[in-house]
Amino acid sequence: MIKKNITLTILLTILALPRQSQGGEPPPDSPQIKTKIVPLFPYLRASGKLTGDAAFSIGADINKGLPWFARTNLTITPFLNTNTKSGIARLISTSTNDKKDGPSTNWRVGLGITILRLGVLHPRQGEDKEKDQNARFNAFNICKGICTAGKDDENCKIFREKSTSHSPESIQIQDLCSNGRSFMKEHSDKLKPELTGIYPASTFSAAFAYGQDRLEYLNPTTTQNILKSESTPKNGFNAAASYFINLTEHAKSSKRKTNITFEIMATWNSAWTTQKDSAEYCVPAGAVQRPDSPVTDPAEICKTLSLGPIERNNKLRIAPYVGIIDKFNDDWRIALGPTLGKSSKATEWGIEMPLYVSLLSLPGTYSGEYKGIFRIIPRAQWTREDGADKQTEFLFSVSIELLSQLSLIPRAADFIQ
Repeated sequence: MIKKNITLTILLTILALPRQSQGGEPPPDSPQIKTKIVPLFPYLRASGKLTGDAAFSIGADINKGLPWFARTNLTITPFLNTNTKSGIARLISTSTNDKKDGPSTNWRVGLGITILRLGVLHPRQGEDKEKDQNARFNAFNICKGICTAGKDDENCKIFREKSTSHSPESIQIQDLCSNGRSFMKEHSDKLKPELTGIYPASTFSAAFAYGQDRLEYLNPTTTQNILKSESTPKNGFNAAASYFINLTEHAKSSKRKTNITFEIMATWNSAWTTQKDSAEYCVPAGAVQRPDSPVTDPAEICKTLSLGPIERNNKLRIAPYVGIIDKFNDDWRIALGPTLGKSSKATEWGIEMPLYVSLLSLPGTYSGEYKGIFRIIPRAQWTREDGADKQTEFLFSVSIELLSQLSLIPRAADFIQ
């Protein structure tokens, strides 16, 4: 039997403060993309359904550029997560009636650590072609003047030959004399400096959390056919880690318009869960008077709870992704990969396609500011339960997030539930 479930999750981060902190020290006289990694960045997240699973998270990113490594940023993220199976309305409700129904909210307090190395943008092939040709012409004449004057240089032979077929347009940089090569290097460094990219070149993130799971359920007692309503807190913990790298960031080929990326994510969750079976029970609640009559009827309050003792459920989930990223403008990044999960009660497999779209479009001068990134993740997931029933549930969901700060992209703390 296959159950289908389609959900849409929208997660919006709060806006960053208008302060800036680059990771490490940039090269001198190099125009930089303003990444807006603010030193202290509070955030708030809410996701889920009105009447189903819901989650709420609050925390802060504490960011610091590492002076020992260029373009490297360290982020420490303390956070608090809560979740419930009774919907967002129940999660944020202040009604005393909701509290009387018994605790159904689990919580985790944790700490995340992320090391992020900022990426590098590469100029498009053929940009500033006229300036490049003029530099080659000047370098060619420098070598020709030095070599015809009789000075000794490793490549002077081709400049002394009267019938040489070399010209400023055709000569390779490695065939120039040493002074010519130095001139071209200065020209290249001045004309095409390294630029800080919008997306990270590599990241490593890890997070750990500890808290309590408190679920209300009906538990059989030693007396036959007697059930007792219980709500006992149990300890739970979570761990997550992720690693991302731009594999071809430093590839010398200028014809390739994209770079290849690899990313892997792993999570370990240990939590308490209720049984699938449930039972309804009712308790007297006084009497209700009939309309326009002195006659009263007995009233009851009924409640449905899980039947049986709660169990610890350990779950391991791994998701590797291979993708590509826009090499020149950092306009977008896309990846695709399988998801594999195994818990004490079920086996999970699926596919995800994270898509990042930058709100910044760089002009030819490579100037501008980091204005945020949309992260859109469509995912299809199949979960097959263990046991005699072996039901398979299909879930399709789409997450849409606005990441107003660069440090929000790689956080393993987001995988903690």
